[in-house]
Amino acid sequence: EADLARAPADHGAAEADLARAPADHTAAGADHARPPATQTRAGSVHTELGPSVVEVWWARLSDLRDDPDWGTGLLVGPERERDAAYRLVDDRRRFRTGVVLTRLVLARLLATDPRAVVLDRACPHCGRPHGKVRSPGTGLHLSLTHSADLVGLAVSRTGPVGLDVEQVRPVEVAGLLGATLSAAELPWWTVHGTTDHRAFLRTWTRKEAVVKLTGEGLRRPLPEVVVSPPDTAPRLLALPGEAVAPDETVTPGGPAIPSQAVTLDQALAPGQPAPDDPITLVDLVGRSGYCAALAVRSRGAVQVVECDACALGLVDPSSVPAAPPRS
Repeated sequence: EADLARAPADHGAAEADLARAPADHTAAGADHARPPATQTRAGSVHTELGPSVVEVWWARLSDLRDDPDWGTGLLVGPERERDAAYRLVDDRRRFRTGVVLTRLVLARLLATDPRAVVLDRACPHCGRPHGKVRSPGTGLHLSLTHSADLVGLAVSRTGPVGLDVEQVRPVEVAGLLGATLSAAELPWWTVHGTTDHRAFLRTWTRKEAVVKLTGEGLRRPLPEVVVSPPDTAPRLLALPGEAVAPDETVTPGGPAIPSQAVTLDQALAPGQPAPDDPITLVDLVGRSGYCAALAVRSRGAVQVVECDACALGLVDPSSVPAAPPRS
């Protein structure tokens, strides 16, 4: 949908695959460790989502059944039209996997059949079905992302979320700095040079997670999204019109699929009207060969859980039964 240079594709590309990648998340926070804020837990299938929890589900295309009709039973209306419009098989599979993954995750949380899950992608600017995915009336906040073989979904009740994942690969850092970094961020690169594509992609995913949370996507110039240096704990430092959390506590997560917990304090000057809750950033583990970042809007402690979508029956979604009603 859009490439690393953020060429202007359609303006609804808030959920587009924008190719980038950093090092592992524990390295980002290791030198900045503070006392743990909350206890994180490893990924598993559960039907409850607490108000302070963000789940991130990962699916690999290579894990799915090699069948041209895979997942079509969970596509409805405009989704079928969009699916048929893709010219490249891999693009179609990434889109279809995102739809199926979203319906399977929400079906468990809402105790309903996946086919009954209502998804809305209407762009707020033109009405076309290419905007950030929503599930009206559920109180759930969603964000989809994909890169190469990996598709991810973030879901939360705590507040809006933005998720970005990128495959680790070399990029032309020097040619992208001007369109990506603010003047405040450039000195780090003057000291460290422009050969570290992992560091650049770490910065890129953090910024993309933020603009996916806000829903602005390609409409927000990335230099306006100022984030912490790539060798430090993830933090949003400045964004026009947004409150920024003055400090964060980030800790490694559980043993199976580790993640991070974040504590936020709202940044308000005396007498200042309360804005939206501030945005915080988390570097995720994702999967080997990829990097990912999560942005979440919340003023309290947030527990981030990364989960493997194979546990949902994603390999063969046609065999997934309707979830039983809750007692």
